[in-house]
Formats: sequence, C-alpha cells, structure tokens
Amino acid sequence: MADPRPSAAAPAGGPGDGLPAVHHARPSGFVRFALRLYGPTAGRRIRHHPGLAQKLARAADPVVPVAYLAGVYLRVTLAVAAGALLLLAYLVATGGDGDPRATVGALLAAPLMGTMVYSHALLKPDLEAAARRRDLESHLPYALNFLAALAAAGVVPDELFGALGKQPVYGQVAREASLIHRDTRLFSKDMVRALGDAARRSPSKQFEEFLSGAVSTVTSGGDLKAYFLAKAEHFSTENHRKQKAFLESMGVMAESYVVVAAAAPLFLIVILSVLLLINQSSTDPRLLLNLVVLGALPVIHGAFTYILRTMRAD
Repeated sequence: MADPRPSAAAPAGGPGDGLPAVHHARPSGFVRFALRLYGPTAGRRIRHHPGLAQKLARAADPVVPVAYLAGVYLRVTLAVAAGALLLLAYLVATGGDGDPRATVGALLAAPLMGTMVYSHALLKPDLEAAARRRDLESHLPYALNFLAALAAAGVVPDELFGALGKQPVYGQVAREASLIHRDTRLFSKDMVRALGDAARRSPSKQFEEFLSGAVSTVTSGGDLKAYFLAKAEHFSTENHRKQKAFLESMGVMAESYVVVAAAAPLFLIVILSVLLLINQSSTDPRLLLNLVVLGALPVIHGAFTYILRTMRAD
C-alpha cells in the first residue's frame, strides 16, 4: 500500500547528489516549451554543468537543472533570432550598400546577443545567491534575538522556526525558517535532518554556521536561548565591522569621484578652452575638447555609476 503522506519533491540535483529536497512549483509555460524543444539536448549536456544544481538550490530557484538549462538554450535562440532580424532589417533599409563598418556590426549582432544572454543566464543563479546571502546575513542577528526570546519562553525548536517563518520582516531568514518548519511537518523529517538540509542549501557561511551549531545544541541538549543570544551578539558585531568597512570604501570612492570625474575634467576643459582662444597648438583644441566632453566624461561617469551600483556591504 502506498504511503498516504505527501512526499518530498525530487531534489534539485537529482537523487544521490547530496542536495536537500526542495519543493518545486508547477513549471511555467516558457519552461515547459523549452523542455519540449531542448529537453534532450539539455539532458545530454547537463554533465558539463556539475555545479548548477547547487547554484540553483542556493539561489532558491525551484527549477530543476535540466529545465533551467533548456530555458537558457531557448533564450539564446530567441536572442540570436532577434539579432538576425536586426541584420535583415538593416540590409533591407540599406539595400546592401550600407557602410562596411555598420554592416560588420550588424553581422556580429546575433552572435554577440546570443553570447551575452548565455553568459548572463549562467551567471544569474550566482547573482541571486549573492543577494540572498546579503539578505540572510543582514537579518540574522535580529532573527536570533527573536528566537532567543521564544526559547526563553520554553517553545520547542520546531515551533521556534515555525514562528520565525511567519515574520516577513526578517526577509530570507524567515523564508529559510519556514522551509525548515515545512520539512519537519509536511515531509516528516526530524529537526536535525531539516537543519542539515537547510545548511547545505544556504548561500551564507554565517547562516550555515548558525544552523550547524543549532544541530549540535539540539542533539546535546544544550541551552538554545544562550546559544541564540551568543550568536546574535557575534553576528551583530561582524555586521557592524562590515558596515564600517563599506562606509570607508564609499568615502574613498567619493573622494576619487571628486578628483577624477569633477576636478580633473573641469581643469582640462579650461586648458583646452584657453588653447582654443590662443590657437597656438599644432593639434586642433576643438577635437580634444570634443573628445573630453563627448567621450571621456560619459565613460568616466558611467564607470563610477557601475562601480557604485555593484558595491555592497558584504
């Protein structure tokens, strides 16, 4: 007779790869269509991406690796098709007699777009995992204080994580706690196994360390309240150190911006304007002025904008 209890979904990496079981929602129409087109190809090439299952688990992506890879191939196909359409539109508009450099650019559009889409799709799980790691580590000290208060009231470990999972203010920590509670209640796992699975899929070393310590505390019958309070103080101190280092880095970037992107270009523009009035230089000052204003300034400001957007208080 079949077991009437709900069974866990297949692990993200398939049986026997050591990854925890993760619940998979119904795949979207795009994923199902990608599987019909590229499922066999993705199944053959999945062995070339051995770390994809772990990356998807850490990114909390419910798609299995074969389906994700099939989706990547479909996105690349669409990008290449869009590039080919751009080339066709260019050839129709110019009648095949356009500028040779523009023609070469149009020819390269399809492979470049395909390469960019492929690279971004394979890098996306790492980016999402990094975002989850920052969220986990920023909320972890406050979530541990919440757990310590419940542990002092005598709440059992299973209900501790269930209560934490109902507090969305703690971000990804609350999500992970709800998954731990789900594993114990719905999938009938014991607390030690549920915590171990959560530690293996965690993108954060801090959260993994906390869960491993919680396993040791639970199995040895230790004081959970004291453990939660000690870890909260430790992680809070660590976060303060990281925030201080981040603010110092931002200060250095602000000083660099004033010198490189404001003072230096302004000084150069003044010099070139004077040369334009005197016109005693062998090189036309107007060309240099145009290069600085129309070329160098946008590049410098764009570079600083990109650097500031990518800086994080890790």
